[in-house]
Amino acid sequence: MIARYTHSTAPQVHICRLARLLNDEVGFIDVPAAYRCSGAALGHVSLTVNQTAQQSGAGHATTATGTQDVNCDGQPRRVGIPSNPNPTIVGFNLGPAWATVTLTDPSGATATDTRMIFIVA
Repeated sequence: MIARYTHSTAPQVHICRLARLLNDEVGFIDVPAAYRCSGAALGHVSLTVNQTAQQSGAGHATTATGTQDVNCDGQPRRVGIPSNPNPTIVGFNLGPAWATVTLTDPSGATATDTRMIFIVA
């Protein structure tokens, strides 16, 4: 994963393919991402995950968001981004889902990755 990064100082982010189901009853997931950003300060990642009823093992559609501060020191790093489904809907279940992560570095520059992930136990 880290090999995809260039030597640019622009922020870079890559969503990992597997997300872990943290709580079967509530349907929270943790989506890992690899990133690199500069600025010697904190950056920020934001996440949106959508799982359609057809993708879900339980047959229910779910959408969730999550955020996490990240260390922007120019080094390749990984972060787990928690995503909490809306409490009024059923949470995530095993199966595929679409995820988008946007990394914002301390200067305000952004990088985005969108890909299909797989939610596993």
